Amino acid sequence: MLLAKSGARVIFDRWHLGEVAYSPMYRGYSGNFVFQQELDTGLDDGGQVRLILLTEDFKVARHFADDGKSLGPIEKREEEQIRFIDAFHRSNIRDKRIINVTDDVTGGFRNRDSILNEALA
Repeated sequence: MLLAKSGARVIFDRWHLGEVAYSPMYRGYSGNFVFQQELDTGLDDGGQVRLILLTEDFKVARHFADDGKSLGPIEKREEEQIRFIDAFHRSNIRDKRIINVTDDVTGGFRNRDSILNEALA
């Protein structure tokens, strides 16, 4: 895999944006404390941290299957994504980008290499 060979340190997780998106919907608190955590841990320094949010286009997406293991029901996916996007924009991390993973033609996932190239560009 390209990332392993590049020496890049990558975390694939929804840690802090998930806290802001899911907490008011399912946990009964705001989750806004994560923005202070970004500042306290230096994630806002513009150095070696890039925040990447993967999104889908709900108008054409055909790749989501409700396996019953998600935090919320399938009917809440668009609202969850809107909350993730809002949290993304509120983040103090300077180097950030949103990447739509939905292929406009097939409704499936875009090619992995094209997503990776966009993430690393």
